[in-house]
Amino acid sequence: MDRDQELSRLRVSGSDPNKRPKFTEEVARELPQHLHYSILLLLPVKSLLRFRSVSKSWNEIITGRSFSMDRISRPSRTEPVVTAIISYELDGTRSQISVDEICHESYRLLKPRKFVLPCEVIFISSSSCDGLSLISYWCFRKKTGYIRIWNSFTEASRDISWPEDFDREDSTFVGFGYDFKAQDYKVVMMTVASRESNQVQIHVTSLKSSFWRKVDAPMLAESVSASYDSVTVGEDIYWIARTESKNWVLLKFNVTEEKLRSILLPQEVISFASKKEVKLGHHNGALFLYSYEQDWQFGEDGPPAVDVWTRRIRSNGDKSAWRKVLNIPKPSAYNGHVIPLGITREGDFILVVWEGMGLKEYIVKQGRHVDLKVDRNLSRILGSWLLNQVSFVDTETLISP
Repeated sequence: MDRDQELSRLRVSGSDPNKRPKFTEEVARELPQHLHYSILLLLPVKSLLRFRSVSKSWNEIITGRSFSMDRISRPSRTEPVVTAIISYELDGTRSQISVDEICHESYRLLKPRKFVLPCEVIFISSSSCDGLSLISYWCFRKKTGYIRIWNSFTEASRDISWPEDFDREDSTFVGFGYDFKAQDYKVVMMTVASRESNQVQIHVTSLKSSFWRKVDAPMLAESVSASYDSVTVGEDIYWIARTESKNWVLLKFNVTEEKLRSILLPQEVISFASKKEVKLGHHNGALFLYSYEQDWQFGEDGPPAVDVWTRRIRSNGDKSAWRKVLNIPKPSAYNGHVIPLGITREGDFILVVWEGMGLKEYIVKQGRHVDLKVDRNLSRILGSWLLNQVSFVDTETLISP
């Protein structure tokens, strides 16, 4: 049987469901393995969800990381491109909006997922890698934390135990990345030994091993405290931290080498006294730094809403230089606070408009802002101190946590 004949067997035609071919494990076994992979790459994500039950081998392919990465890197996509998944938490329920055609102000609400946790918790941080989200919480009553890895598209989740040595939530850094050498996802937790110490403790676990182990950690120049969520680029996890001298510093942990180092930020934003807030982002394998005003008094003619920096490795491979690549202006006739949320797959920026409790997209090529529709619950989050509970994932994946 040639390729065309094999493909025709999988083509669903006609309106009568009784005449449609049934996909069984027996049928799947008859097809060459390379054809399995080629066919599955052509299918939309929604169809792949159904095809996971066709056979065990197909499920292993679809939920594997290499397959997910091949789909993302394909030059041609037949289904609409998902530019962002905005996830938020309200009253113990984790909900998400998948934005398919964000420029056209359309979105679809996915089914909210109720997270059942053993006690009343506070949200600590979230991060993402390959479309999987890691969300961490702290329970004051039990003096321990909880970590959940979640695929917001398939709603599959997995809990990770909290390291016993970590007995408080402040100054705790949580990160999530992929070790290409070990071919395994790793969760990293780091904390300072005490509020007065510059010695850090680092523990690492992986999805395959599920037990925590301590790794060597350097002595930092001064004590640091946790700030924003981590960002993963390649094999590196990055955090923004604030030092005791009230400067911003960038911490980088390589998940393969399991080494931590600190990186200087641009001089323009390094000092907390500069009244610049800083936040990390990533796009197409590059690390981005946002800096934006803490103060609210600037009008339409004031400073840009957000400065965007990127970091490039110099030719010697040892040092890097920051370069400002974009100034995002404030929305027209707006006098409030603008906070960057993330970058879409197309390279445009999602911004939170604080006072208006809404979202805008800044389309770089057109140099203009577009209003984005949000549901009522997300609007409540965007206009409150709960904004840190909003996560941003830039792709849909079928990878199983």
